[in-house]
Amino acid sequence: MEYSVITEEDCEILKIPAKDYVRLKSENIKLENKEKMKLIHKCPYYEEWPTLSICELVALIKWKKFPPGHVIVESGKIISFVAYINSGYCNIYRNIVGLMKLQPKKVKKNQKLVCMGKLNEKESFGEISVLLQVPFTCTIVTGKEVEMAIIEDKDLFELDPVTKQLMLHTAKPTFGHLKDEDVKNVYLESEQKKEWKNFK
Repeated sequence: MEYSVITEEDCEILKIPAKDYVRLKSENIKLENKEKMKLIHKCPYYEEWPTLSICELVALIKWKKFPPGHVIVESGKIISFVAYINSGYCNIYRNIVGLMKLQPKKVKKNQKLVCMGKLNEKESFGEISVLLQVPFTCTIVTGKEVEMAIIEDKDLFELDPVTKQLMLHTAKPTFGHLKDEDVKNVYLESEQKKEWKNFK
């Protein structure tokens, strides 16, 4: 469709030739890709990756922002993307069944979320969950506004087998080293601190 633009008052217009605009756009894409590449390269699992493989990932990346307190993935669910944290941080929670006192001789079982650590800038997560279609063993919640570079699962599945294998070989489950005993100890410690505070 063709349109006409009519000035209704005196206007000062900046004209950029189409070929220069294309060049400007191309430079902008190059700069953005450089930023994405730098981010992936700084993530621990990708430090030893060949540049060519990282370039494949860069082509699939989209930027996304999440507000503070946003649940990225719940324990027991499969995440729908791989994420690389550019700014901000996420808290890692594990579920535990705690006992709550109702009366002197009555207690009730209660599901509790225990904070076990953080994922900071230049860290990634979701590789194992997406590629192997296994549920997360923890819940990830944004601690403050977080900007991430994400690759959606449908795009990851279309990667060549070599890159997928490389990703599976280098990545590890998020906080997969945690045992139930560790979670119980952290939970008991926090409950004891609360009791001591109330007692004081």
